[in-house]
Order: sequence, then C-alpha cells, then structure tokens
Amino acid sequence: MKGILKTGIIGMSILLMACNNQSEEKTNKSTTTEQDSKGKIAVTKHGEKFVSAFASKLNSEGVHLTEAGKMGEARDKLKEALVFEPRNATVLNNLGLVELQCENYNEAIEYFNKSLAETDSSYLNSAVNMGLTFYYMKKYDECVKISEYVVGKTTDTVLNAGAHLNLTLSFSDQGKCEKAKQEYELTYALLRGNAAASNQMERLKQKVAACK
Repeated sequence: MKGILKTGIIGMSILLMACNNQSEEKTNKSTTTEQDSKGKIAVTKHGEKFVSAFASKLNSEGVHLTEAGKMGEARDKLKEALVFEPRNATVLNNLGLVELQCENYNEAIEYFNKSLAETDSSYLNSAVNMGLTFYYMKKYDECVKISEYVVGKTTDTVLNAGAHLNLTLSFSDQGKCEKAKQEYELTYALLRGNAAASNQMERLKQKVAACK
C-alpha cells in the first residue's frame, strides 16, 4: 500500500506499508537469510519483501505513527522492525522519511542510501525521497541528478510524479524558470484528477509562477 506524506511546504514523499503479497518467500541467487521474531530463519530478496510477519506489523505501525506526526514513536517501531530484517529496503526508506520529517537531513540521506544499496539502486521510492531531501538541503544538482535517474528508470505514475515535482522545485529555486514550468506541466499531467495532491499542485503552481 502506498501513501503520500506531506513534508514541509510542498514536498511529496512516499511511505510504504507491507502489502499482503509481501509475506511470500521467493529465492534466487541474490537471496539473504534473516531470523524472524520466533527465531526461524526466513528468506528475503534484497529486503524487498517482508518475510517476518512481526517485522511487517512493526513497519506498518511505524508508517501510521509517521502519518500521525509521532516521529519518536515511529522511529522506535521502525528500528525494531530493522532488528528482524536489517536489510529491508522498505523499512530503511521509512526510517529515512522519519528523519526527513525531523529535518535530520544527513541521517535521512544515509537511510535512503542504504535502502538503494540493498536493491542495486532499483528501489526508486528511496531515490524519490532522497531527491526531496537534497532539495531541502539546497543541494539542487544532487536533487536533479537523482530525480532524472528515477524518470529514466520507471513508468510508475507516483514515482514519476514525485521525481518531476522534485525537479520543479529545484529548477524554480535556481531561477531556471522555463525548466521549472516544463517540469510542473509534467507533474500536473501525472497527478491530474488526484484530489489528495490538489493543494500541493496549487502551491507548486504558485511557486513556478513566482519564479524569476
């Protein structure tokens, strides 16, 4: 299940909870093993799946606490989940989002980097969130680089919208107004009809209009 979490004035970030199919065990050459809450050895592929029901539950609880603004409690739940699945990219991503919400940007980047490292840079949720973090750090070149990487790697609507939104923000702050306008139009096309994003898009539109 994907959720949108507002950060700061405009930002959009991506939280992930365990889906029903994330408890399925799949093995291949890149598989690692971890212990679940009962001490049983379970199989996990690059941290992309939850094989420990307890870790999955802790992650979901951490997501709900984050959405409720209870960052300290969310951090504790997610770190507990990480004990059982220390290489789980979803948990690492969500811990990064907690730190982003708390404006602990360096810690957020560290978690997003770990999440990407566990998936050979294919876990693009973390890449989008890293781009947003770089934006808040005013590291615009880094934001543009990782956001363009996402755009080149996926056709997923939510991920693309997040990447184009990050690009809009970065170009606007840099005074690259034509590029900001182009990125805004791409973001708008992807999120058109999305009621949950309407307020964000209106603020983004105003930001681009004020670009000089």
